[in-house]
Amino acid sequence: MPTSSRWWSILCEVLTGQPAFLGRTSGEIQRRAALGDTADALRRLDACGADADLIALTLGCLAREPEDRPGDAGVLAGRITGYLAGVQDRLRNAERQRAVAEAQAVEDAEAAVGSSSGLAAALLALTTMGALGASYYQKQRSDRASTLAKVIGDGVDRSATWPARTRKTSPDGGRRWPP
Repeated sequence: MPTSSRWWSILCEVLTGQPAFLGRTSGEIQRRAALGDTADALRRLDACGADADLIALTLGCLAREPEDRPGDAGVLAGRITGYLAGVQDRLRNAERQRAVAEAQAVEDAEAAVGSSSGLAAALLALTTMGALGASYYQKQRSDRASTLAKVIGDGVDRSATWPARTRKTSPDGGRRWPP
């Protein structure tokens, strides 16, 4: 992986807590990156519990060939935004399907029992509790997705200025990997 695109591994680090390419020396890290040796990163990504689509996006960022990676941070941000929108759509659809199923269950129970208001009230209470629980779960997922988007956005913003900062502070002008 050429040094100009090393910041693409930030998404892997956000998800796993470690850089994509690990090694005992900077030379070993550079060799693994140049060879596109993502086996270790893939094991850590599989274990991190992230959504398969997000892992696929991360692996796309780690592709060995530059043309296989997103063209720039704006393209990556667009893909992450699309991913997050898809997550929100899936959550809304699941909530809608759950509500329809609960309403059908209430109707079926009312039809079976007839005018038994006690059972209907109990079912209504259970349905309300289920809806509140689902809403809470959806809010938690949404909050996690928003936090992830912010962390990734902050990383992308910081990484965009990294080469310039490195050239100013590094004796070799920022041509080497950081230790």
